[in-house]
Amino acid sequence: MSASTRFLGAIVRRGLDVAPRKLGNQEDVDRVVFTLSFAAFIIVIVLFVGCIIAIEYTYGMVVTTLTIIEDPNPEPVVSLPSYSDAVDDGHKAVIDKKQPLGLPEAEGLPATYKPITSGFRSTIKHLRARAGRGSRFRGFSHFLALSFARGFLTNSLRFLGGFAPFVADIAVSTMVLAWVHAVISAPSSKSWYQRFPSVRKNWIKIAPAVALSTLASQLSFHIPVAIGFMLGGFRLNENGIYVLAEASPVYHLYAAGAVVLSLILGLFLDVPAAVIMVRVAASLLPADDETIVPFDRTFNGKVSPTEVDGSGAIGVLDAWRTLSWASYRRVVVAIVKVAGMLAATSFVFGIVGGLGVVLFAAGTPRSILTSLGIAA
Repeated sequence: MSASTRFLGAIVRRGLDVAPRKLGNQEDVDRVVFTLSFAAFIIVIVLFVGCIIAIEYTYGMVVTTLTIIEDPNPEPVVSLPSYSDAVDDGHKAVIDKKQPLGLPEAEGLPATYKPITSGFRSTIKHLRARAGRGSRFRGFSHFLALSFARGFLTNSLRFLGGFAPFVADIAVSTMVLAWVHAVISAPSSKSWYQRFPSVRKNWIKIAPAVALSTLASQLSFHIPVAIGFMLGGFRLNENGIYVLAEASPVYHLYAAGAVVLSLILGLFLDVPAAVIMVRVAASLLPADDETIVPFDRTFNGKVSPTEVDGSGAIGVLDAWRTLSWASYRRVVVAIVKVAGMLAATSFVFGIVGGLGVVLFAAGTPRSILTSLGIAA
């Protein structure tokens, strides 16, 4: 989740850094003519960014968040008998004798219950049925507000160096809480502002989980890079971006090793910490909010509702211990699927965009193709 968002940001920064220098090698780059090919290239870029955002947010964030909190073994729904003909007559109630008195009936679940979030298709279908066509982007406005606040604080705290993102994330912890609640709650009459919880009551409860998630995310990225840097495989360029020290097979092995180590750390550090953060945030969902997927508010009896004893939030350890292995496996499978979708999308648009750059760039396109080894 956060790792893929950071990866996307790195790609964008890399592209903005490389593109001007690549185009700068052309003789007539000082004049840009708006042509049909240029318009097509811009459309491809916009479509690519839109697809990446849609995949990452809908499947990497919304669906994965719902997968984390869904109860795989929900209790049967108890429906009380309705007495539509009951009449209040002062101190006594008159009930139509045609309506037999009976015990509450439980709507049983299928013998082999399949969680809603067991697949992307079933999850999206459920969201559409409960919240409409735009449900795949539920909470997106809260996410934009969170991203803006986080980015502003990180930029303002640049003097802290690598600690700036960590401090910024902790500072906006209640905004993270608001986003999680906007994603997991069923449609209600609450306004956009009412989704933001009280900072005084909730910050101390959610901040430790957010800090843990941010720390794990940073470590899963910086540890492999630091090891590669110490071994001489990476260096910092003039823009502060890590690049290979040399373009040789040995240094490509460094890069491959860093990617593998980052994936391993992500699986054992980043993902569990993100799961804990989401489950702690879900435990703080107000009692008057219904979740859009089955959700055990008691976490197997580990937490009581806030109106009972005032505790509300589940502990960090209990948030992890109460997650079943089957649920964690579904979370990992969802993340792998999202990574595959992003890779496939990047590959397709990379080919289309690469051809667009080659054909649009000033100069003789055929000579450029020849230099790239694509055409003779």
